[in-house]
Amino acid sequence: MAAKNEMPKKPNMENYLKEIEVKAYEIYQERKKNNIPGDQFTDWVQAETEIKAKYNVG
Repeated sequence: MAAKNEMPKKPNMENYLKEIEVKAYEIYQERKKNNIPGDQFTDWVQAETEIKAKYNVG
């Protein structure tokens, strides 16, 4: 387990994109379940923002 103040390792690009893809799908599923309007693009942007924050990348 990583130390509390240790930043997560940056993933390679393939893993990074896959993680965004998975998160975007989770966002989509939640959005549909709750009848929230939106689209693929906004799901992807939200997922990308969350994953960037996770790895502290700008």
